[in-house]
Amino acid sequence: MQHFSHRILKWERVGQDYFYPVAFALIGLIYFFNLFIDIMDVDAAQYASISWEMLQKKSFLEVYHQNKDYLDKPPLLFWLSSLSFSILGVSNFAYKLPSILVLVLGIYSTYRFTMLHYDMRKAKLAALIFASSQALLLISNDVRTDCSLVGLVIFAVWQLSEYIHGKSYVNLFLASLGIGGAMLAKGPIGFVLPFLGIGPAMFLAKNWKAIFRPQWLLLVLVVGLIILPMCIGLYHQFDLHPQKSAYGIQSPSGLKFYFWTQSFGRITGDSAWKDDSNPLFFIQSILWDFQPWTIIFFIALFYVLFKPSFRAPEKISVISFLLGFFAFSLSQYKLPHYIFPLLPFAAVITAHFLVEASENWEWFRSLYRFQVFLTSLFFVIILISYFLFFPPANWLIIGFFIITLGLYLYVVLMSKQSHLRKLVMVTIVSFIMFGMHTSTYFYPNLLTYQCGKKVGQFFRNQNVPVDMSYYYGVHMHSMEYYGQRIMKDLQKNEIQSLPAGAFVFTDEKGMAEIRKILPDAVIVQSFDHYKVTRLNLKFLSKSTRSDVLQKHFVVRVHSK
Repeated sequence: MQHFSHRILKWERVGQDYFYPVAFALIGLIYFFNLFIDIMDVDAAQYASISWEMLQKKSFLEVYHQNKDYLDKPPLLFWLSSLSFSILGVSNFAYKLPSILVLVLGIYSTYRFTMLHYDMRKAKLAALIFASSQALLLISNDVRTDCSLVGLVIFAVWQLSEYIHGKSYVNLFLASLGIGGAMLAKGPIGFVLPFLGIGPAMFLAKNWKAIFRPQWLLLVLVVGLIILPMCIGLYHQFDLHPQKSAYGIQSPSGLKFYFWTQSFGRITGDSAWKDDSNPLFFIQSILWDFQPWTIIFFIALFYVLFKPSFRAPEKISVISFLLGFFAFSLSQYKLPHYIFPLLPFAAVITAHFLVEASENWEWFRSLYRFQVFLTSLFFVIILISYFLFFPPANWLIIGFFIITLGLYLYVVLMSKQSHLRKLVMVTIVSFIMFGMHTSTYFYPNLLTYQCGKKVGQFFRNQNVPVDMSYYYGVHMHSMEYYGQRIMKDLQKNEIQSLPAGAFVFTDEKGMAEIRKILPDAVIVQSFDHYKVTRLNLKFLSKSTRSDVLQKHFVVRVHSK
């Protein structure tokens, strides 16, 4: 028995030495698996189809979607993905890869920023907390413009901090690249966010020399040069053509839309995008987005703000998070991913609190017990999904669940390590188990009910000419992306004059209308469909799923 205990302690010491490399490697493996998951409608599939269309048209400064002017988002994601398509071919992997690499840069930047202000222990923990948040699990799969914004903002903050400390022009230049890239990813917010905490922190420290350095003009100049190609494209595509309209705006100025309407206009009311979300929207959304660290973060934020013994060596993280959170809450149109660029700062705050609290307070054990209860729910959720949602068809999935559950129980029941190390380990083990299951089991099963890919592949595999490809009454960006074609939007008054042999994608209502006008229309293939971004228990439950599935069809007309 003594020999067995000695071996256990020996393996625990080995695990302690290699915990962080193994944890980051397994989280990286989750991101890698996410590269191959099908692209989801609506936004990600739209951006993927725009990237494909950009490559086909070779129009990199003027952005189009379905042969129409596109004004909504800046072009960085489209540039990166179309470049990736040109090198690797059109695929899920190629679309997502550039954004995931920028996200990994953001994780590394979180580590380096924390290391600059704290120590290696807190730096590794902050990077791990950020990397293991549900937000990153989501955006490493459902890749949108926010993925690059998240990575580039914290990269710019790190480089700005390095510049303030060391006055190196290299850091100033790299900060300019990060800010310029962030602006190309999401707009002026990419310039505002990096300085949201840096500026007030310098002011509170009365660092007047840093504030009034003339070198800041160089940063503005480099950022201006980086975004100049985009500005030229917007000016040529919109400002020079007052006869155009976009998003209900007559004679839109592309430059005004980019620099004001689409960002600050959401606060002032100039933007047409509005919803009925309340000011507490992001408090509700962060409860999931920053899991499994949310509760600890709220406690950490409270103590960093109100307990002098927990005041952080730097104020950038707290100020950036609070001001950013407040600004986003003022927006008249809110989505959960808006606050994702603030999560690196939340990770730094959480890491600082965990290390300090674990060394000083007895009640840290209570926090650890609560975290055990919370993280155990991830195992319960997956177990429920096996029986009620999607029965696992692969024994490797069940085997991985059993292994991670065994490791989790060992840490909780037998490990002799500190409560801090045990808290971090149970949290990471539960996240890795949950993340692996979402990337290899849940999303692959879920996306079989998004029929856009199947429709697109049908049109490609059947070699249907582009001019014979239509959709009526229902549209999915994924069908055009996977079909690698721009399909025609069929109007009701055009049904009668469809060319012989034309293929039309439609739903049940559209099918009835087509057959009423063209009785010879033949269903070539039918598909089950559900909007997978709007999950509910009725769909998830295998016993009631068929009740909410929609029928979609590919119809061929005048085929005789």
